[in-house]
Amino acid sequence: MLRHCLLVAATLLAGAAAAQPAPRLAPRLAVVELFTSQGCSSCPPADDNVAALSLRPNVLALSFGVTYWDRLG
Repeated sequence: MLRHCLLVAATLLAGAAAAQPAPRLAPRLAVVELFTSQGCSSCPPADDNVAALSLRPNVLALSFGVTYWDRLG
């Protein structure tokens, strides 16, 4: 009888655990960093690409204008 009661209790507990909704995971966020320089010929297309990526809901786009490459041209 005890074995039967334990089996019923275990079944009920397993059913209750299975009925719990799964926890929602936070959406993943992609971070995109762009370092640009005023004298860089490749920077305008890169700026356009980062601007397009920033429109996505799961992307955090960061753009940093740096001056230490400006002396290179």
